Amino acid sequence: MIFNTQGWSRTTRWDWSKGSQGFNKVDYDYIQPKLFYKLDDTHAIEMPVDVYKDYMNDGRIVVKPWEVEKDQPVTRTYLLEKMK
Repeated sequence: MIFNTQGWSRTTRWDWSKGSQGFNKVDYDYIQPKLFYKLDDTHAIEMPVDVYKDYMNDGRIVVKPWEVEKDQPVTRTYLLEKMK
């Protein structure tokens, strides 16, 4: 996994909730790292993911694919020998 800090952002705000008739605090970090997955003995693939750290939920980290599907989208294929 490669993290590019240029895409990192932290969001902190208060959102109004009609249901509870009050404000709820939102506070989380967000980044889109490059995730590499070994496909076979000679190839790896890059899969797009989103990573969130929720400060309002004890710093819980959640990793989500860009699209929730059975077969994840592949953006690039790499030779493993070139990645070392």
